Amino acid sequence: QKKCWKKGGRKKCMKNRNYQNFEFDLHNLQPSIGEINGDRSNFMYSELNSNVKQYGKCSMKIDFKKKLVEPPKIARGAIARTYFYMNTIYNLKLSIREKKLFNKWNLSFPVTKWECIREHLIFKIQEQEKKNIESPLLIHLGLVISKNKKMNFAIQKSIELGVHTITPIFSQYFGCEGGFSLSEVQKAIKHEFIPVKLGPRILRTETAAIAAVTALQIRFGDL
Repeated sequence: QKKCWKKGGRKKCMKNRNYQNFEFDLHNLQPSIGEINGDRSNFMYSELNSNVKQYGKCSMKIDFKKKLVEPPKIARGAIARTYFYMNTIYNLKLSIREKKLFNKWNLSFPVTKWECIREHLIFKIQEQEKKNIESPLLIHLGLVISKNKKMNFAIQKSIELGVHTITPIFSQYFGCEGGFSLSEVQKAIKHEFIPVKLGPRILRTETAAIAAVTALQIRFGDL
C-alpha cells in the first residue's frame, strides 16, 4: 500500500520516516513462531472451512492456494483492533471485506484484561496519545469488581467510550444492627462477597469506614 514498497520493498521504505513510525509502532508488533510467520507471509486474514491442524496444537490455518490465513480464536479480537488502530493512525487501507471481518471479530472476541495492560504499557513507552481515537475528556472510571464476564464487558465498553484510566474498586455490603437476614446472606453469596467479621460490637458511623479499610488491607493488602 505504500509507494516506497512498490519501488523497493521494506529496504526502500525504511528510509521513510512515516514508514518507520508505522513499522515500529508497538501496537503493530506481536510475538510469533518463526515457521508460522514465514508461511503466513503477507496473506490476507479470513475464516477457512478446513479443520486440518497444520501446526500441531497451534490452531493457525493457512490456505497456500488462496493465500488466506485464519488465526486462532484467542488472537482474532486483538488482530482486528490492531488493524483498526493502524487504519486510524496511519491511514492503513482496509477493504470492505476486511472491515466486515474485523468488525465481526471485534464484537465476537471482546477486549481482554491483558490487552488493557498491554495498551497502558505501550502508551507509557511510546509517550503518545491516540488523538483520533481517545476522547478529549480525561475520564477516570472507578469500577466495582464484578463476577464472570461482566468485568470484561464493562472494560471493553468503557474503552470504546474513551475512558482513560480504570481503577478496580472493592464494594462493601454492611448489615444493619440486627445482622443480615437469610435472603441478604444468600444475595451476598450469589454476588461473591467475602464475609469479614469485625467483632461483636456495633460500629459507629465515624469508625465503620476505617474498620472496613483495615479489614481490606489485612485480607488483600500488606497489613
